[in-house]
Order: sequence, then structure tokens, then C-alpha cells
Amino acid sequence: MAEYGSMFLVSGLAAILFFGGWNGPIPIFHMLGWAYEQGETTWRVTGYLAQVAGVLNFLLKATAGITVMMWVRWTLPRLRIDQVMTTCLKYCVPLAAICFVGTMFWKLNEWPTINNVARLGGKTLADVREDWVLEPKDEVLNMKDEKASTKSEPHASTVRPSSFVLRPSQEASP
Repeated sequence: MAEYGSMFLVSGLAAILFFGGWNGPIPIFHMLGWAYEQGETTWRVTGYLAQVAGVLNFLLKATAGITVMMWVRWTLPRLRIDQVMTTCLKYCVPLAAICFVGTMFWKLNEWPTINNVARLGGKTLADVREDWVLEPKDEVLNMKDEKASTKSEPHASTVRPSSFVLRPSQEASP
């Protein structure tokens, strides 16, 4: 039973992540106006029916995933562990080594990649900016100067994000 449960879990995750979850291929309940709108809190029979249809759609997708898993498992022959190990050592390891050497050769020759070709708003696709975590350097220096001028703290050298910095008026009194 645990195996069937894990099959349903994997199929449910695949349905949510890759196959649209509870949404159908055609949003018929949204077109009819039956589905709840974003943020709507009033109960309606048509909204309830649209929600039930969404649950049934999700269950249908998960059941289809389980059916495909069982079909593949029943169709393909069962492999012994020595066959699996031989396949890995004969084919997978050499293929991985070739891919590694090819990637190393590509990087050492500095040939163009998709990140050099495709630019989005002046940034490459590999650029990741977490501006909500990082502070501008001048703001950090101003905060250090402000802390030094008001009073010394035991850990004055540590810098916290601006949303968590306690200003002198916000500090709790002992």
C-alpha cells in the first residue's frame, strides 16, 4: 500500500508542477463565470461546483500518472542488479566523463554560451540579483556611522538588512 501511496504522491506532484494542477485544458468554469474570483469570500453553489470539478480534474490527472507508471512497469522487463551495474559502468560513467571533459574544453576556450548571447534588460540570464537582501554600500556606511554616533552596541560591527535594523527611536528600553 505504501508503494501505491508514493505513486499517487509523485503523480500528484507531477500534476501540480507540470500539468496545470486543478485547472483543465479549457477554463470552462471561468468562462461561464462559475469559478470564484481572486479574493472572493462569499459562498456560491456555482463556485462550489467549480471547486469540486477542479478537485476531480486533479484526481483524474494523478490517476492518469499512476496508470502510466503501472503500464511502464508491467511492460518493460525487470532488470537484475548486475545488469544495472554493468549498464552504469559501461555506458553512463564514460558518457558523463565525456560530457565533463567537453564542458571543461568549452569553458577553457571561452566559447560563447546562451548567457553571452541572450540578454534580458542588459543582464545575462545567469545574473541573479537579490536586491531585497543586499543593501547599497553607502547605506551600510551611513548606518555604521549612525550607530557609532548614538551609542556603542556589543555587536556594532555586524550589519543587518535595513528592514531589521533597529533605529534609536525603535530600540526597546531595558
